[in-house]
Amino acid sequence: MNCYICSNQNLSKFLDLGTHPPPLNFVSKDDLISKQETFPLQVFFCNDCGLVQLGDAVDPNVMFKNYLYTSGVSVAFKNHLSDFSKTLIDKFSPNKNDLVIDIASNDGTLLKFFQNFGLRVLGIEPSNIADIAKDHDIPTVKDFFNESVAQNILKNHGQAKIITITNAFAHIKDLNSIMNGIKLLLNENEYLVDIIEKLEYDTIYHEHLRYYSLRSLVKLFDMYDMEVFDCERISSHGGSIRVYASFKGKFPKTKNIQKILDVEDELKLLSFTTYEEFANRVYENRKNLNELLKNIKSSGNSIVGISAPARSVRLCCRKKFFKNWKVYSWFSY
Repeated sequence: MNCYICSNQNLSKFLDLGTHPPPLNFVSKDDLISKQETFPLQVFFCNDCGLVQLGDAVDPNVMFKNYLYTSGVSVAFKNHLSDFSKTLIDKFSPNKNDLVIDIASNDGTLLKFFQNFGLRVLGIEPSNIADIAKDHDIPTVKDFFNESVAQNILKNHGQAKIITITNAFAHIKDLNSIMNGIKLLLNENEYLVDIIEKLEYDTIYHEHLRYYSLRSLVKLFDMYDMEVFDCERISSHGGSIRVYASFKGKFPKTKNIQKILDVEDELKLLSFTTYEEFANRVYENRKNLNELLKNIKSSGNSIVGISAPARSVRLCCRKKFFKNWKVYSWFSY
């Protein structure tokens, strides 16, 4: 395999979580008798550029054929997106009718806030959730974002003032096509904003192909004549980094970049040993959790889950944990 950023093959595996089905591909009761396809969850470190990445990519047509997660279902996350839109409006002062593009726009919740400010909006969303956005009058291209899709958007809508990618930059396999598409759509003097989730044990599943550090992103944008000019740490999804990027030399760099790079250096994110130690902590955590579940069961108690997010689904798919258990989860959609 080749690294998603630098294309080198100098990769080292540090974590193996076994095989799992795609986390949000729920099956009906009638389909339980059929064996569900599973895929490896192995995590690698690139010794050349420092990118953390999965070794296997599930076909996106399998991953997103019946997607369930919608941005607007959580009041807290909806409020977060509202604040995010206001931050961008205040920071970059777009003019009325400027175009905002959201890649992997989900149900259009974020774009609706921009629309309320009088801006033109366009979403790109490959899953069935795109239909929800369209029903709410959010113009949406129902397709996977790539360079070809970007060319069609450029022809029909023009370049964008702002492009956002909210927790999805790590989902798309063809990173080169993403970057070339962004360069096509981004006006030379405008902005790309991405929110990137930090590496956490429960965020490792097939939907997340890559786990970025700021340093790996700096390298990535540099390869495409772009640069990160600002960034900030935010609380979304258990802790994330928000990155602002544009073409080189268009905006002054803030001190936030070096501050976060210094934190990454303190954590030794470019050292493979760091990830080996992380994997050992994961294995120890799983062992302790297994013992906890055994004790709960032997005491005659039950566990009921409220909702079924991807993170918990991956746990429930571990036969070692839940063999001979009846697993209950209340989930409304």
